[in-house]
Amino acid sequence: MEAGDRIIITAAVDQRLDARAFIIRDVDLPAAGVLVLDPAATPIAAPQLVTVHGIVRRFAYGAHAPGYGLRDPDAYRAFETAKVLRAEHIEVHD
Repeated sequence: MEAGDRIIITAAVDQRLDARAFIIRDVDLPAAGVLVLDPAATPIAAPQLVTVHGIVRRFAYGAHAPGYGLRDPDAYRAFETAKVLRAEHIEVHD
């Protein structure tokens, strides 16, 4: 997956970081999981299964914090410069 690619990922929510950001994990994803930036602030919690439709982006805390309301820079340090997913649509599976 490259920056700009549109992808669909189904995985479990591992951790909610902020109202508009959470981490998903799956065996096929990087060890740290994938950070999902969610403009809609979809109501989800670990360990719900979700399918995320979105666009791959490179993460920079300073660039994304204001628009997504990201509060604690330390919580996002592992994702700095990493590929993250900007959600366009999220399906929550019960």
